[in-house]
Amino acid sequence: NELPDTETTTILKNLREKDSVPLKDDQIKLIVKYSKDYITNIVLPSSAIKVYNTLRAMEKKDYSKEDIIKAIEKEGGVVIDWKDRLAGFEEKMNKLIIGQKDAIKKIYDTLFDKLVTYKERAPVVMCFMGPTGVGKTQTSQYIAEVLFGNQEHFVLFNMAQYHDEASINTLIGSPPGYVGSQRGGALTNWLRDHKSGIVTFDEIEKAHPGFYKPLLRLFNDGKIEDASGKI
Repeated sequence: NELPDTETTTILKNLREKDSVPLKDDQIKLIVKYSKDYITNIVLPSSAIKVYNTLRAMEKKDYSKEDIIKAIEKEGGVVIDWKDRLAGFEEKMNKLIIGQKDAIKKIYDTLFDKLVTYKERAPVVMCFMGPTGVGKTQTSQYIAEVLFGNQEHFVLFNMAQYHDEASINTLIGSPPGYVGSQRGGALTNWLRDHKSGIVTFDEIEKAHPGFYKPLLRLFNDGKIEDASGKI
């Protein structure tokens, strides 16, 4: 069970005194807050202790907010400082994609507005349209490469393969009691393992209509339920 913030804060303060780590009270509160908000696969106090240990390993005489953010990003597999992550985005993308400066600027402006200006937690949703071969999928791959340094944070689903109702289970998992229900779905498993990333739905117009309801919640709330009810 998750401990309250106040109890977790007390634990970290005791660890600070024991280890002589120069963390201020407000920094410890920030560790607890960010751990609760961004590290969702484990609960307090374990998540906060992992972040504390990451900071302690830095062996600094003075810690900054940026150090805490880096520790949270490392332990949670998330991005908090999107402004820093987006620095140089247009220049890097223009080197990879020739002759699409206007489109790349629109992509950058959308990412900056959503992630930096308004700090929205819901996913940034974009629709790339055009005939086959113009580079829609490759653009998505390059965005992942520029933002995350590799394509491990990129996944592609060809929605033409999910045209019937039964195939939806492949994405979000089979209901309890059905064969394969313990394995989960390809989409929900990937989202659980990657807190930040680029998900591309190719030929989405060919998907079964039953997939649009869970997808709409994902777009609006940043959450999706698998067939067993796990979010």
